[in-house]
Amino acid sequence: MRTLHVEASDGELLTGQLPESWAEVPFRPYVDLVATARPVPACITPTAHAYISEAGCNALAHLLGLPTGEPLYSRASRLLSLYELAPWLFVGPLPLAEELVTGFTHLGTHYRYASAAELGPVAAANRERVLLWYLRETDGNPLHCLPQLLATLYTPDGVAPTAEYMRAGAQSFEHLPMSLAWPFLLQFIVPEVLAPNDVTRYLALRPMVGQTLHALEATATATPPARPHLMLRWLSRAWRRATTRPLFLP
Repeated sequence: MRTLHVEASDGELLTGQLPESWAEVPFRPYVDLVATARPVPACITPTAHAYISEAGCNALAHLLGLPTGEPLYSRASRLLSLYELAPWLFVGPLPLAEELVTGFTHLGTHYRYASAAELGPVAAANRERVLLWYLRETDGNPLHCLPQLLATLYTPDGVAPTAEYMRAGAQSFEHLPMSLAWPFLLQFIVPEVLAPNDVTRYLALRPMVGQTLHALEATATATPPARPHLMLRWLSRAWRRATTRPLFLP
């Protein structure tokens, strides 16, 4: 992250953080930002212009950790400055899914996927029903229920999936880095058009969930979940903070 300074209309100097990679972009604030994007003229390459509305500026401010979007809304040139500093944040490309992940660390907690053999047939079948329920409730759009889907699939080391842990996990995964959240989301791609009938929708979703679980089962039983070297990651972040200067948006 790079420290970002911007002056509000009343002269107060506000401080935020500008992400430098998808590993520093939280999932839900990014999804909320994209939801505020507006169409731009065809002659303009989609940039920060799509977020020039008050709602867009507030969503961007939230992602950057600024207390208000007023400084961005009152001076649109600041949006263009942000685009020049981090164009990938507005136009991508988003991170790709290189491989299925059966274990990862988030906010100091290591989460892992428990295989069906470990859970037992009853708990494994219940997990599949919960996944289907979340997708049906959001009309097959995993973007709106990704934290809940992940909380159903991944639990802290040594912890069995329970309603309590799933609620806590869903809240935590709201801020999962996009470098993990987007590849996870690609595991749950669903056809864009689903019939309105509940039975038909269920039949369309069930093979997709089954394929995802089958792939995770194969990956989990083939190799143990890899643990990232947290010390090296921490040293890398510390080095970047120590060698980058704060940014000021005029």
